Parts: sequence; structure tokens; C-alpha cells
Amino acid sequence: MHHLLLFQNPTMQQLVDETEAIAASDASILIFGETGVGKNVLAEHIHRRSGRQNGSFLHLDCAVLSRNLLESELFGHEKGAFTGATEKKAGYLDMVCGGTLFLDEIENLDQDLQTKLLSVIDTKQFLRVGGREIVTTDFRLISASNVDIPRQIQSGKIREDFYYRIKGRVLTIPPLRERREDIQLFAEFFLQDFGKRYKRTLGISREALTCLKDYHWPGNIRELRMVLESVVATMHSQRINIEHLPLEVQQGALLTTAEREEWKAETLLNAYAKRVLKVTGNNKTQAAKLLGWSPNTLKRHLQKIEREE
Repeated sequence: MHHLLLFQNPTMQQLVDETEAIAASDASILIFGETGVGKNVLAEHIHRRSGRQNGSFLHLDCAVLSRNLLESELFGHEKGAFTGATEKKAGYLDMVCGGTLFLDEIENLDQDLQTKLLSVIDTKQFLRVGGREIVTTDFRLISASNVDIPRQIQSGKIREDFYYRIKGRVLTIPPLRERREDIQLFAEFFLQDFGKRYKRTLGISREALTCLKDYHWPGNIRELRMVLESVVATMHSQRINIEHLPLEVQQGALLTTAEREEWKAETLLNAYAKRVLKVTGNNKTQAAKLLGWSPNTLKRHLQKIEREE
């Protein structure tokens, strides 16, 4: 099972239930979600639960190619269609016949390509770049975006008729900060995966796990995986402790805790100083430098911490 489908969050339960209900249909689907939430994983899951599961699942990121390359990748081209086209090439629309085409960051298609793709969706036919022979195809379209498409329509970037054609059903994946109860499941999944790769038995302390749960994860599941992989690759112990986590994760988690518990500024500064001191191995000179404080300022905060404890 993929990590996206490991969940305790009720919103995710509703999403997966809805996914199961619509997978068997052939309706176009539009997936919304921030970068890193797993839109491509959900799209492939839908494909594998559909009647097209034995066909191809092709993923094309519309943000990484220039307009001309994107057209060539989608529609294919004939030999001599443009400089460098030394042979005939089948495009995604040709190769995906019988399967599912997943177009990520679809808002990056220009209006001309939107018009051409709209025609393919309606007629199941297209011409390769530089070609005259009509090619027939049959596929399910799943699109994804991390932007406000109705606003893109208002600005003229997205055709309204194109939007209504691709959004047969709309699915929204919540960001990781709205499903904190799932973070432990993801962390355990990733650590098990990394343990197999590095041939190590890996664990995580309760304090470090709490820090992960409190961090806001702007890069979502992808960022969590990258952070844990980086930690595992560089640490020498078998267990992740809080001092192994990047300082920005520790700082962000502290701010979240401070906001939730309505800490006063002084309490937050004291907690931050204590954590930085731990990260530096109790090196007060280095800690003061990281904090941007004078040694006397650090000393004053540590004295307050001792009195409170």
C-alpha cells in the first residue's frame, strides 16, 4: 500500500471512499492540492482501480516543458515536422490508448493547446504535429493543479469550456498540516523503507515525532520524506532524536506549539534557546552565534529556564 493511502484523518477517509466510487467510471477527474500532497499517487491509484488498469498510465508534467515540446510530447510528430524531427514519433495521446493520461499542473497548457486537447477529448481523434493522417485514441483524462483555476479563468489563462470539460469530478487532497494525525504513519512508513535500503533498523523518539507533528510542512508529504531521508543518510545512530532534525523544522514546530498554547514571547525565546543549545551539544558559544545573541543574553535566558524548571 502506498503511503498516501495510510491515514487516520476523516477527510482522507471521505476522499478515498469517493475515489473508490468514481474509479470504475470513465469520467474526467481534476485533482486539487498543494505541491507534495501526492496528486500523482492518487491519480495512479484511480487508474489501478479502474477498468483501464491493464492499459498504460502515462504522467506528463505540463510545467517542465516549453510550449512546442509539450505539444510534441502530447500529439507526437511526423518526420520533418520541425528542425530536429528526424523521425516519426508517437505522442502520449497515441501511446495512452486504452489507458489513463495524467496531466499534472494543467494550468500551464496555453490556450491553443487547451483548444486542441478539448477537441481530442470530444472526438477521440487528433493530428500529429506536421501530420495529415487522423489518429484515433481512447483514454481517461485525469488532471491536477495546485492553483485557483477559477481565478485563472478570470485572468484569461484558462478557457472556461476547457475547465468544465476536464473537471467531470473534482477531488481535493488536504495539506499535511490539516492531517497531523497521519504524520506518524508516514514517518514509520518512510523509516521502514529507508531501513530496507540502508540495511538498518530505524526508529524515532517521541520528542522528535512530536516535533514532526507540530511542524507546518509547506512541502507536505514530499518534504517530510526528504527531511527523514536526509536525516537517516547523515546520522550514525539507529534512532532519530530531535537534535537530528533540521533547525528550521525545530523552529517551525516551536512556533506552532507557541501559537497553540498561547505562549508569551519570553517563553518561546527560552524554549528556542534550550533547543538550539541541545542541537549544538551544549556549546554555548556556538548556540549564541546561531541565535544571533550575545553570550550574556543567552546566559540570562538559561538562568530563567533553570528557575522555571
